[in-house]
Amino acid sequence: MLFILGTLLLTVLADRLVGSFIEKPVEAAGLIFPPGSTLTYQTPEFSFTAHINRLGFRDREFTLTKEAGTRVLVIGDSFTYGWGVSAEQSWPKVLEASLRERGYDIEVANLGQPGASPVADAQTAVRAIPLLKPDIVIVGITQGDDLAQLKREEGSLTSPARTGGHEAAKSFVRDDASPLAGAVMSRLYPNLLFLLRKRALSRQLVNTEWKSQAESILQALTTEERTRFDRLDREVRERFQRGELNPSLLQGTLKRPDYFIEMLETSRPAVRAMISAMSQALMNIKEVAAGNRAEVVVVSIPYKVYASRRDLESSRRLGLSLVPEMVTSNAASEAIGAAGASSGVRVFDVTEAFRVRADEASMFFELDGHLNPKGHEVFAHLLMPALESYLSEAGKVSPQR
Repeated sequence: MLFILGTLLLTVLADRLVGSFIEKPVEAAGLIFPPGSTLTYQTPEFSFTAHINRLGFRDREFTLTKEAGTRVLVIGDSFTYGWGVSAEQSWPKVLEASLRERGYDIEVANLGQPGASPVADAQTAVRAIPLLKPDIVIVGITQGDDLAQLKREEGSLTSPARTGGHEAAKSFVRDDASPLAGAVMSRLYPNLLFLLRKRALSRQLVNTEWKSQAESILQALTTEERTRFDRLDREVRERFQRGELNPSLLQGTLKRPDYFIEMLETSRPAVRAMISAMSQALMNIKEVAAGNRAEVVVVSIPYKVYASRRDLESSRRLGLSLVPEMVTSNAASEAIGAAGASSGVRVFDVTEAFRVRADEASMFFELDGHLNPKGHEVFAHLLMPALESYLSEAGKVSPQR
């Protein structure tokens, strides 16, 4: 008995010794993702690895205190996170690099989160703003999808643009033993478990998870939904079943192919209610920002079905019901503008200029639908003049001469 107790004591001491040598994140849970985790995504359209910093978001390491004259936090969904591209290619980081090239003493932290809605953005703001103390908070709202997501959150339907990737990492490493045993192990060996979780997360390949999710989705389809699936083109169906296409892209469209159509009529009571919910989320972000002496602005991010006729037609491959007027309608932009006006938050919209560029070259991945590297670059550069003017007006930053 004494031998067993002695061995247990030695192992606990060894864990504490390990703890003195490892660098753990400031917040064990992370602002958004598991700190220090890494996930690799590979599809026929793109391949990228997402590295999460010590604070729990996809960017380089950031200190709690500013390292530049002006600190900017960017909050948003997968279109802000940079789904399908490297961290440096995401529009917040392109914006940062461009502003620095112009002589601005500025740092931009990308707190984008796949699957986030405006409500989730507000929750991120509550956690991140008091901790990182930015001067400016930019909220990226994806046209059409973010609005519709506010309605979908009342149920369980996943939207076509929701990407689960790193979200799955939160639950990837779990204790298969009883809750009591897990609690005891966490208390006795917190540092060793931290290293094991970190290592497991770094090796996770999301495609395996996608294939499993695709199988579950297919098994749960109704007869009508199965008919829709069978009508999809062969390449889409095969990629989906092989785990090479984000399952949420089809999960939503098979259930509601008219997902985007109802967003065109902003005067409808249901859509007005969504705009009101978006406005409330922006007011919540504005309130926490004001409490920390930060300004809030919104940028309207173009979605593929509104960009060009070519993009709209390719989106039909996912089974979406779409109408030609989507590529000329400003309804999606106006909805974001209305939410911004109601909440007293300034909105920057470059849709018309982006549409001109989208007519000239592809700005989105063909099937995945997110901005490709060119799309992120163009969007960031189109935003530059308006944001540069705003920074100067707000007295937050000016070029170094």
